[in-house]
Amino acid sequence: MTVSNKSKVDLPMIIYYILLVASGWIAIYIADFHVDAVGFRHSNQQLWIVISSIVAIIILLLNKRFFIDFAYHYYVILMLVLVAVLLFGQEINGAKAWFQFGSFKIQPAEFAKIATCLALAKYLEAIDKPLHNHKDIIVALSIIAIPLLFVILQNDMGSALVYCSFFIPLYRQGFSPTLFFIAISAVLITIFTLKWGTPIMFLAIALIGLYQLVQLLNKRKKRLLWLLLIPLVLYIYLHYYQFPSVPNALLYSFIIYTLLLFIIVFNPNKRMITKKSIQKMMTFGAIISAIGLSFSLTYLFETLLQPHQKERILQVIGEANESYNIMHSKIAISLGGFSGQGFLEGTHTKLAYVPEQETDFIFTTIGETYGFLGSSFIIILFVLFMMRIITLAERQNAVFSRVYAYGVVAIFFFHFLINIGMVIGLLPVIGIPLPFFSYGGSSLLAFTILLFILIKLDTRREDRVI
Repeated sequence: MTVSNKSKVDLPMIIYYILLVASGWIAIYIADFHVDAVGFRHSNQQLWIVISSIVAIIILLLNKRFFIDFAYHYYVILMLVLVAVLLFGQEINGAKAWFQFGSFKIQPAEFAKIATCLALAKYLEAIDKPLHNHKDIIVALSIIAIPLLFVILQNDMGSALVYCSFFIPLYRQGFSPTLFFIAISAVLITIFTLKWGTPIMFLAIALIGLYQLVQLLNKRKKRLLWLLLIPLVLYIYLHYYQFPSVPNALLYSFIIYTLLLFIIVFNPNKRMITKKSIQKMMTFGAIISAIGLSFSLTYLFETLLQPHQKERILQVIGEANESYNIMHSKIAISLGGFSGQGFLEGTHTKLAYVPEQETDFIFTTIGETYGFLGSSFIIILFVLFMMRIITLAERQNAVFSRVYAYGVVAIFFFHFLINIGMVIGLLPVIGIPLPFFSYGGSSLLAFTILLFILIKLDTRREDRVI
């Protein structure tokens, strides 16, 4: 039986939304103001603000069951739309991710995030227990992976990266943090390997692995150490002298790990087969895999990535000259100084030196116009906004509402972090909008729907099943 007490709309969240949307429109107007004329984008965005406000009101008038009961339906429909855009979509800036009807464009991937968030919340509510079971984990990951795959096929890497944010609500529901550790480790290994080369990474990881091996082997360490070194030396010989272009590291790492595992499992001394020894073996196996990744990265980097993607990654780690976008983005922000050049006075903005300054690089407009003070205000506003979403998430009685809320804050956080990190040169340049600021009707409408579904769910936050 469901018991409910009607709650009010969360006023602070509405205020944050209005402040962010209004600040975003002002930023677009500034970016649209050039030396010779004023563009059309600010007026288009004004129309989308009106449309989004109407949609927000409609969402608040609907019953919350409208979003819960049909969550899977929305998901299936949006997956079909993602397939359709691959077949019939318009290619813009190298990404086939848009439907275009005359001058009107819409990007389904933005709305697919909402459908994925709803479907994931629906599934996690259905199992109603910590996410430990392998079957439950596979299903939950599949819900995320399907749209992720479609977006990758659209060549929209920015939107694809945001789907990784759904690991945050999974973690909140009891998902093991091991995968996060593996992902972060892989990123660090990639950075160090590309910047300083494989041998240094191999040496660092090998020293840790050798220590783990000595701890694991005990009395039989000499025999097993030789069994480790023989295939390792063989691999180094083959990789560097016979087949330097082929990434044999993963294959030989697997052979090494299999040999060690075989020896431990089938050793006559059964006392070696303990929980502690297995844990150490898994640790050592992870280290061997890290070595394999380090050796393979150069080949994978040169083979799988497009030239512009390689250039962006090398720019971030300081191994290539900054792109035109990043160079002028930094100049524009630095010209803002402490308090900014003033409203409509930014020279870089008026002369449109920064490409895409109304969309992906909108934060440069804020930095040049309002300086450190204005940039800090926007960043603090976003942080308070996301903290408020977490507050809403933690006060939900229903699993669906809590998971959905964490999905919402995860999406906003990834967009915020990646966009600003990209603009100031800390992250690679990828096409990803700053919520409520970047010009675009699809983006604004999608973020509005995403947020106001949460606000609607929060109005019935005291609903509980007894």
